[in-house]
Amino acid sequence: MEKQQAGKIWSQLKTLFQERHSVRAFLNKPVPENLLAEIFENAARSPSGGNLQPWQVYAVSGALKDRLGAAIQQAYWDKGHTSPDEYSYYPETWVEPYITRRSEAAQQLFGALGLGARDVKEKRVQQAKNYDFFGAPVGLIFVMDRDLSQGSWLDMGMYINSVSMLANAAGLGTCLQASFISYPEVIRQVLEIPEDQIILCGMAIGYEDTSQAVNDFKTDRKSIFETVVEKNSSLQDLGARFLGNGHIFKNRTALKIGETSVSWAEFAKKIDEQASLISSKYAGKNELPLLLGNSLDFAVLFTAGQVAGKNVQVLDPAWPQNWIDDVATGSRICTELLPTNQSDRKTHNDSIDVEQPFYTGFTSGSTGRPKGFVRSQKSWLESFEIDRVEFGMTPHDIVASIGNFSHSLPLYAMVRALYEGATSICFPSFHPAKVLQELEAEQVTILYAVPTQLDALCRAASGQENLEHVKWVLSSGAKCSEELYRKLRQLFPNAELAEFYGSSELSFISVAKKNENIPDASVGRVLPMVNLQIRDANDKVCPAGEIGRVHVQSPLQFLGYLGHSFINREDGLYTGDTGYVDETGCLYLTGRFDRMLNVKGRNIFPEMIEQCLIKMKGVASAAVFGIDDPKRGQDIVAVVETTSEITFKEVREACRQYLPDYALPRRVYRTDAWPMTSSGKTNFPLLKSQLSAGELERLI
Repeated sequence: MEKQQAGKIWSQLKTLFQERHSVRAFLNKPVPENLLAEIFENAARSPSGGNLQPWQVYAVSGALKDRLGAAIQQAYWDKGHTSPDEYSYYPETWVEPYITRRSEAAQQLFGALGLGARDVKEKRVQQAKNYDFFGAPVGLIFVMDRDLSQGSWLDMGMYINSVSMLANAAGLGTCLQASFISYPEVIRQVLEIPEDQIILCGMAIGYEDTSQAVNDFKTDRKSIFETVVEKNSSLQDLGARFLGNGHIFKNRTALKIGETSVSWAEFAKKIDEQASLISSKYAGKNELPLLLGNSLDFAVLFTAGQVAGKNVQVLDPAWPQNWIDDVATGSRICTELLPTNQSDRKTHNDSIDVEQPFYTGFTSGSTGRPKGFVRSQKSWLESFEIDRVEFGMTPHDIVASIGNFSHSLPLYAMVRALYEGATSICFPSFHPAKVLQELEAEQVTILYAVPTQLDALCRAASGQENLEHVKWVLSSGAKCSEELYRKLRQLFPNAELAEFYGSSELSFISVAKKNENIPDASVGRVLPMVNLQIRDANDKVCPAGEIGRVHVQSPLQFLGYLGHSFINREDGLYTGDTGYVDETGCLYLTGRFDRMLNVKGRNIFPEMIEQCLIKMKGVASAAVFGIDDPKRGQDIVAVVETTSEITFKEVREACRQYLPDYALPRRVYRTDAWPMTSSGKTNFPLLKSQLSAGELERLI
């Protein structure tokens, strides 16, 4: 099966399972016999131990279904009727959490019908509808040979679910009904079912009556964090893995930063030594504030902090002192390796809880000052598993990362490589020509970088580099332009390009691999383990193709912001982006919710205009702002970085090919010095301040 086709099927199946619910009111519309036959034929492909195929179904409709329903309802209302259930569906003794789950489901169902605790008779009337299959045109009774054992019960469960899901896929509604086991003798008599067949359950099947409130009811489901117990060797905590790698890989190079390199044995020894000193010096402290540039000392202290069970706060040496003072409160800032002193050493923690905080990184908040995001080890370990599946990283890889460790991507890349037992290549600072030399000299196989860094590498390339050994270029932060992709193909001829969409808070969300033929406008397919929904203003899930706010629930999610209460991971987070998902499961972004403009009552996303501007010949970068206007709400104003002379008229005409008139920029300004943040993104606040101060040249 082709990957694109598999992606579409995966998306459809997810929707099918997410929308599945019990239907308790049906239309008076017959189900075609050939459709039922197809459902049963395909359900027969369900798994079956030893291929026993224990399933048998009695399908009833018309007068026979009515007679069966009438007979069971007569017994139901007959106070003198007593007979044992066919088998015990529920436990004799109830315990939590099952008591609460069952009680809540019943309350929610009857609440949807407007029934309260005192409406006993009305509840009995609703329960009686079970035995008429809730008015469905077809009723199914599932049976199997009584002599078969527990394995066949599992087979039956899988078969029954297959019938239900196939019916849903065909546009039918279903309701699984264990209630029929209370009247086995009535069912046997009407349907002539022999005693050597055990009656398992019933199923109502037909076309859902969506006008009935009872069909709006949908039971809750517990999250995977409560129901899935992970026992995966890849989730070994960071410290234990780093120290273990020292014993396994010994004399192989663990890490090289600039001219300094260290073997695995030496690296593990330094980590163990510093972890003991940290445990002593920072006893009683949960945080280890770390203020160093890219260096071997930083790598040792960061990893030693994990062994010591500390939450390492990575501060940026480029910050002003008052920012540093604001962030690092309560613990002494560590700016160098701790001096070795036997009397100061303390046994470090050999048992680390991977759910606890291990790393605090910082992004610019709404004021531009540092905003700390706190992560657990587990959130990164889950990301490592995705890396392993998607890119096949092994201990034989040489992994390079570009950028300061105060940014999460290069730090993540270094830790990811070390965790795998691969060799990590990092750089004290970014000099494109030197980086290219190092990539070639070290025979790097995987490269992590952002598009601006990749573009700088392409610009610095002489054409004489031999980088055929690079097999993956992993990019994050923004999409690569088609022009940049063509340059990368020349520079790294054997490499596959993969672009991640994500955030510091949510880590990776989707991936676009060029070899998977992801549409150019898409940021890729949603990654495994990530539950992404597009939601409208009322928090309802949007159908495929409809624009809304991007909401994510993921085990890769951060714990919360520094100084604030931690976030409930089950609730998920809005990314701040707007977009939509197509029928194949690919995600498209239309803009940032907080950047949205309002022009004459119309919502316009600046990113849409920026993409059109960048397509112009002579435009290298673009940014769009809304300037308040009393008549229009907001005026659209664009700023561009140009590589050749262009006019305002040319800009308008170029944009008119893709945009309606109301979305065209009313003013355009240019600059030769495009402001960037330290993470390689457009510095929108600075650019807007330059615009407001009249420092930019207006195109005419």
